[in-house]
Amino acid sequence: MGKRKFDVPRKLNRIQEELMRQERSMLWLAKKTEMSYQTIHDYCNNLRQPNLNKLKIISMVLNVKVCDLINDD
Repeated sequence: MGKRKFDVPRKLNRIQEELMRQERSMLWLAKKTEMSYQTIHDYCNNLRQPNLNKLKIISMVLNVKVCDLINDD
């Protein structure tokens, strides 16, 4: 029995891509946002998704629009 399509984690946010573009680390983002490293790690790996308030905080720290952090595929 193979994996079904919904078993594969989808990339719903682009936080990791933006961190790479800015040459920043997950630890840096965790400190700047005052969120735990584990939370940022989960967001970056799309294991969990940030709510709108947390997404706004992350976008302000990264100096990008919220919509730039959302994958629209």
